[in-house]
Amino acid sequence: MLEEIPFYGYRKVFRELVGMGAEATEKQVRRIMRRAGLQAVYPGKRTSISANEHRKSPYLLRNKAIWLANQVWATDIT
Repeated sequence: MLEEIPFYGYRKVFRELVGMGAEATEKQVRRIMRRAGLQAVYPGKRTSISANEHRKSPYLLRNKAIWLANQVWATDIT
């Protein structure tokens, strides 16, 4: 059953089992799925992919020698 629906997590599997009349708890379903090596397939986070329309600012302090306190200040408004 689970090979046909790889996007089902333990909650949906639990609901399917209860709908079929099986006696199980969510914790039991979670434990069985973990022992069997079954995981839901879902898209991951895309945190490292930048949008093409956003301009990247150059790092202006590269190869600069900073030797005094208060010589360089920085701020971030994000």
